[in-house]
Amino acid sequence: MQTNHGQRWRASQAAIALAITGAWLTHGLVAHAAEGGETKRVLLVKTQRYDAVGSIVASRVDKALGTALALESRVELILPDGLDDAAPAAPVAAPVTDETLLKAGKVVEDAKEEFSKSKFMDAVKTFKKAMALYEKKLALLENFDLYVDAQLGKALAYFAAGYDDNGEDELGKVLTLRPTLVLDKRRVPKAASDALARLQMLYAKAIASPITVESNASGPASVYVDGVLAGVAPVTLDKLLRGRHWLRVVAEGYEPWADSVDASTRERTVTAKLKAVRHAAGAPVVAAATTPAALAEAARTGSFGKSFDAGAASLCSKYGLTGIILTYVTKAPDGYRLAGFFFDARSGKLSEVDGVRLDPELFDLQVNALTLSEHLVGAATGFPAKVSITATPEIYRAAELQAAAAKAEAAKAEAAKAEAARAEAARAEAARSEAARAEAARAEAARAQ
Repeated sequence: MQTNHGQRWRASQAAIALAITGAWLTHGLVAHAAEGGETKRVLLVKTQRYDAVGSIVASRVDKALGTALALESRVELILPDGLDDAAPAAPVAAPVTDETLLKAGKVVEDAKEEFSKSKFMDAVKTFKKAMALYEKKLALLENFDLYVDAQLGKALAYFAAGYDDNGEDELGKVLTLRPTLVLDKRRVPKAASDALARLQMLYAKAIASPITVESNASGPASVYVDGVLAGVAPVTLDKLLRGRHWLRVVAEGYEPWADSVDASTRERTVTAKLKAVRHAAGAPVVAAATTPAALAEAARTGSFGKSFDAGAASLCSKYGLTGIILTYVTKAPDGYRLAGFFFDARSGKLSEVDGVRLDPELFDLQVNALTLSEHLVGAATGFPAKVSITATPEIYRAAELQAAAAKAEAAKAEAAKAEAARAEAARAEAARSEAARAEAARAEAARAQ
């Protein structure tokens, strides 16, 4: 039903038009990679060590570096154990490359343009068209807030046109997807903010029955609900509001899967039937996010490259990370050598910063931990790193050479020891033979007498 608010309503239309064309969504759930002087969200992986380095040394290095990085105000340090708790409501998404999704983004811009010209009902239709395009390729849509924004734009366009009942219906759908939605009362019609308040009170007790999401993937499958990471399948969703939700499941080696589900008072199970990736020439392959444990193993062995970069990028996308810090300590002739690496989520590349050397007794550990911390934070905030990593870094190759040399030296020592043992055995055998000959001679002499 359309309502008429006269002059006051036209003023409100102007305000919301400004909101739509500018920062028109203020629900605070869109998570973008930090830029400029903003704090960087960085995952710190536990310091890994060369086999000849004692675990106590590696533990002391890890603790000192963590303390040094914690002093940095330019980074928000996240540890693997707190990764799930630190995850934003929606992950940072990789750049959209699918043509349908790119078209949807352009359609949204068209809708905003219509809104700015007070063509509100045209904007409603255009926002609806954008949503339909997003729904066609939702399996590839990492930044679900693009869809939420289109849904919200449709709701606000109804309010701007004076169709408050329709606007409230659409706003309810947005609230189902984003329960903590906040609208700037200064920039939207009063009818919209009032409707949101009513809906939040109504929906506060509208928790749906649990929905269990399973997957046919042979390996781990990440489950997203309305763009929010819920966990690894099978996972039970027991805090959803009643209404329509969108599921997205991603697993390495499979095409991403997506579908809608109606959360109601009926408990149910949904099985995501993923299709194995066909490695056709030029076909895009969606990389599954790696795990902190896999990152640590890569840091221990130096197994970096395209596969590492793809998995690390997906992990950053999941949790809204700016980057990942990895460190490795190995033996050196004068003590230890500590190397630092930073994976940049925006460039999708791993770089090595200037490392530091440590005293054999670690007397200079705190000072050098601060130095390496500065280098790593510099890389995280945009300063050039030492070198981009595309293969096993030199420090690992040096460690391998040291290990090979040590192995060769040990083999040489073992060979020398074996040779000495053989010589000693030969001498003993010769002595036994000589003793036997002497005994035989004495026996022969005794018989002759």
